[in-house]
Amino acid sequence: MTGNLDSNDMIQFVLENMGTKDTLWLFHHIPKTAGSSLRAELVNATRSQYNIYEGAVIPDDPALRTPIILLNLACDDFFIKHAERPRRFVSGHLLRTHVERILSLGNVKMFTLLREPFDRLVSSYRYQQTPTHPQHNEFIARFPDFSNFIEFEHSANAMAKYITGDEEPSAEKCIEILRRDYVFVGTIERYSICRLMLFELINAEAPEEETRERESAPTVPNEIDDKERYRELFRERNRVDYEVYDFVRNRIESQVESMKCAIHTLGMASV
Repeated sequence: MTGNLDSNDMIQFVLENMGTKDTLWLFHHIPKTAGSSLRAELVNATRSQYNIYEGAVIPDDPALRTPIILLNLACDDFFIKHAERPRRFVSGHLLRTHVERILSLGNVKMFTLLREPFDRLVSSYRYQQTPTHPQHNEFIARFPDFSNFIEFEHSANAMAKYITGDEEPSAEKCIEILRRDYVFVGTIERYSICRLMLFELINAEAPEEETRERESAPTVPNEIDDKERYRELFRERNRVDYEVYDFVRNRIESQVESMKCAIHTLGMASV
């Protein structure tokens, strides 16, 4: 498989990687990368899906309701359901271990979207203060100031951690995995055209209007005062995410015209 990161001719790329009715599409949804909107559209397009999330399966024993156990149980349940009736689309905030399990099924095509790292963190900080996030009250109390969240070890290089599964990821390993395992890697900053390219790959017609889900709350309890003053501090602590993101962004920017040509020529969607 040659993914989009190593392709120059996007028409040839789509023709070589277009799925069939038996393809399982795996959306590795990294949090706060506009994935909920994309997922909603792809669910409608594929009409046979499973979303792996904490809470899909609730064990009777409260001691087993930890985030990682709940995610593992949901992944197990996907395999059971997929064996009973094959799905065409599966998605979730998956760890590398879950991704590897699903890829082992064969005939799986995986894709993801990345976002400018600082903007992604700002979105995450604000989202986790809203009632949509189950632990929002605890989060508000724990991180009264945005700088506290930036310095939180778990938030550093979050995208690379999702992709590699490593607590201390390297950009080299992350890029290697993206090039090897993902048929398509896009960016939120080029969401519109990346979205259309994914519909070409899935061989489905894209809705004329983009779906918008989970838009940012207008206000949150702990607002960020002058967020730009934190940008350089964040970049210093997230060099890996920036190196990976810059690599993907540069590839996408170099492919935009070729993508437009592919979409216009192949005709499932319009630019």
